[in-house]
Amino acid sequence: MRALILDDQTLVRAVASGRQRGQTPKWRRVELRYVDLKAGRHLQVTAYDETQAHTSNHAVGEVAKNAVDDLLDEPFGNWHVDTVTETHQVRVTKKLEALVHTSARQVEAAGAPTEPQRSHDRPKPRLLPEDDPALVAVGISDDKGHVRRSRQAKFRQVEEFLRSLGPALDDALSAGRLRTPTPEDPLRVVDLAAATPTSPSPRTATSPA
Repeated sequence: MRALILDDQTLVRAVASGRQRGQTPKWRRVELRYVDLKAGRHLQVTAYDETQAHTSNHAVGEVAKNAVDDLLDEPFGNWHVDTVTETHQVRVTKKLEALVHTSARQVEAAGAPTEPQRSHDRPKPRLLPEDDPALVAVGISDDKGHVRRSRQAKFRQVEEFLRSLGPALDDALSAGRLRTPTPEDPLRVVDLAAATPTSPSPRTATSPA
């Protein structure tokens, strides 16, 4: 995995998430890709804590190697590495054994690049576009497909949920715990969250969000 991540010619992106049993990494999630800056090609690392993203750029060579080694030392439970031709997944089991799964690269969902994107200031990819019918149906976006100003925080919450869900689904698929979806019969995921009641009455039950 280290060699794949350090290959600035073929790496599309790498994502680290989850945690190993009994340990907690410094970051909740980390995304890596290469960008071309005026100073040359750099490895861009975007690390997420509980509230925000922290982005840093590391020059290709020893600086990038040190940054990658530091992240590989963190007790992440999952690594997902996409190259231009293959997808590699590493899952650390409860027994701290590393299970590796490699497959040919397939066209991904909208918002996830299939070729390296080197632009430093590219538009942030969205896993769910603003005009998606689901967002309109629940009132996050208006009937013109624009996120309502008052619902920006909820839109970001949905986006973060999808980013967290992706590696979990990839892990479950590679481990054979989920069937392989098809365009005719996709996987259906239900988010069983609960809204806080507006009334303080103890008789009022929470309702699904």
